Amino acid sequence: MKRHPIDELLRAFHDPTYKKLEDLKIVIRHRGAPNDEKEIDGRDVIEVRKNFFTYKSEGEEIYIPAHRIIRIFEKPKYTIPIPKGIQYKIAKSSFHEEDPKSYNAIDFLVPVGTPVIASRSGKVIEVVSKWDEYGKEKEYEKKDNYIIIQHEDNTFARYSHFGKGKIVVKEGDEIKQGDLLGYTGLSGRMKEPHLCFSVFKIESIKIKFEEG
Repeated sequence: MKRHPIDELLRAFHDPTYKKLEDLKIVIRHRGAPNDEKEIDGRDVIEVRKNFFTYKSEGEEIYIPAHRIIRIFEKPKYTIPIPKGIQYKIAKSSFHEEDPKSYNAIDFLVPVGTPVIASRSGKVIEVVSKWDEYGKEKEYEKKDNYIIIQHEDNTFARYSHFGKGKIVVKEGDEIKQGDLLGYTGLSGRMKEPHLCFSVFKIESIKIKFEEG
């Protein structure tokens, strides 16, 4: 018999050796709408009972009945996309400050030809590997060799600045954390050889149609 998510939450609340609350996300049905979901951080949970749980939000205590819990999952863990034993430095390019979508991107300064591995498991949804041009000017942004991987929670990771023809995965591949993706190179907008790694999310927006 399949256990209800509240049972898992209840066990984690009373037994930290099972799972830590701060490592969990609770997805609830928000405002009663079938497709309106909300994520709650396990760190905000105050109390858990068999039929409900409460959490704090902006100084208030919110009551959630068990039937509104859709699922519980552990927060994703990302690993460094460079194999162990290879030296690298971390930097933040001023280029990223120009684009809100890549503001939190991380640059790993590594030599050309450095292997790149998957930071997290997922599905390859886009691959570009045809460019052998690079430079500091904005025009080179469109000449980047990159991979985009979709994760199970609908977040996406972009790995940028591969060498031309140096990507070893293809669109549609299911990859595991630590799998080889390809090798860095000189492509796209860059000042020096590096791997650019960023994670982003695309969210839907509610709209209302006007009648008439």
